Amino acid sequence: MNLNLGCGTDIKKGWVNCDNAEELPKGVMRVDASYPLPFPDEHFDLVLASHVLEHIPNWEGTIEECHRVLKPVGRLIVRVPFGLALEPYHVRSFGLESMSTFCQDNDGTSLQHPKKRLFRMRSVRTRRSFWFSWHLQHYLGLRFLVGRRWDFPMGKKVEIIWVLEKPKVNL
Repeated sequence: MNLNLGCGTDIKKGWVNCDNAEELPKGVMRVDASYPLPFPDEHFDLVLASHVLEHIPNWEGTIEECHRVLKPVGRLIVRVPFGLALEPYHVRSFGLESMSTFCQDNDGTSLQHPKKRLFRMRSVRTRRSFWFSWHLQHYLGLRFLVGRRWDFPMGKKVEIIWVLEKPKVNL
């Protein structure tokens, strides 16, 4: 069984879809991801938290709850905006190292906070999308000169995607 945490309008068939929006689509369970999740321990094989953590002040608690509800060898996929996001509902920004406090290196050596080594980092990558400058130029008519071409230095790395795995035995 899979959990789509903070699904918004991205309803996945056969998954437990949950969100805390005022109006929820049919089949979406109301769950506040900033509180303990209403699911039993080791219940899910996969948890997807796509563009939800940047809205939660206690996002670390949400990561710990995802660990609790995942089965051993279950995976957590986290997607967040890269760096500073110009969105009024975002309470924090993320960098490439944001999840490292919850992980150990793949070679078994621990990172800086041994009590929070809940996961193994399987992958981290950035995903590019339309450059932010394209949106400014297209919708607002604004242009910025960087180097030899018109460009804006934000928006090249739009999203960070982590794949974290809960080990069979706690680290």
